[in-house]
Amino acid sequence: MKTIQIITTGGTIGMAVDPESQGAKPTSFSFITDNISLFSPYAHIQVDSYLNIPSPHMTLNHMVNLAQKVTHYLEQPEIDGVVITHGTDTMEETAYYLQHVLPKGKPVIITGSMSNQSEASFDGLQNLVHSVHIATLPESAPHGVLVVFQNEVHSPIYMTKTYPDRLPFFESLVVGPMAKRLKADEFEWIVPALDHPQFPIQYLTKDVVLFTAYAGMDCSYIDWAIANKKDGIIIQALGFGHLPPAVIPSIVVAIQSGIPVVITSRCAYSTTGTAYAYEGGGKHLEELGCILAQGNGQKIRIFLSMILEQTTNLTKIKTYFS
Repeated sequence: MKTIQIITTGGTIGMAVDPESQGAKPTSFSFITDNISLFSPYAHIQVDSYLNIPSPHMTLNHMVNLAQKVTHYLEQPEIDGVVITHGTDTMEETAYYLQHVLPKGKPVIITGSMSNQSEASFDGLQNLVHSVHIATLPESAPHGVLVVFQNEVHSPIYMTKTYPDRLPFFESLVVGPMAKRLKADEFEWIVPALDHPQFPIQYLTKDVVLFTAYAGMDCSYIDWAIANKKDGIIIQALGFGHLPPAVIPSIVVAIQSGIPVVITSRCAYSTTGTAYAYEGGGKHLEELGCILAQGNGQKIRIFLSMILEQTTNLTKIKTYFS
């Protein structure tokens, strides 16, 4: 029988309602060992109670430390896979980072819950059991990191949190889920493993900021980023990657100062392009030296942060986005 290492980092799955505040707060993960019989048909499990924090408290340093811990377990010959519990608010960012730094060969599954342990609808145990099961399947290994939630298996490259309080909590908006649970122990694999750049595990020291464009936006945010010597700027632009003209002069100054400016879209399906050549259109921005990216702003921020640890040369940075 395979051995799966569970690592807790927190999230709603590790919370219960506090009687005094009447709100959910971190509690123990004892429900895992209390229900060991539900895991035993699939694997022998080990639990590392590493962290128990809400995912809005997750930082880039936390992600790097987690990657180091996961790597330690993956290097153990007796460990066949790793399952991580994580809060849903920043799950996509942690999963995206881990996908780009962890070695392939053994599956790493990230899961959580939308209901806490005090609620009758607590979904954490089911998600965790499904995650352990997925971690034992040979089909999961080529994917590296996967997110398992509500009977679906998602790639960190595309998955995003779509609703904070109802189904579907997570969706992969471009390609759909990698796999779906059909019945008891049967999963249908739909999408093959995706290629992506790999980076070394190292602390992310560069300060990359993220802004969202809006009608009538001026240059004040960009000017602030320049004045405060930020290392990179991500803008979730309008539509297909467009910005109001008032922003353009500061964009030029930022690029001339050596600050990479990456443009993505604030639309749910975050794609950009060069169809529009007017001032502030995607074609114009690219001609100014902006980098047009595909994917939501929070993931592109992680991506640029990893790139900047390898190079600060704008020409080389652009090659990562090509």
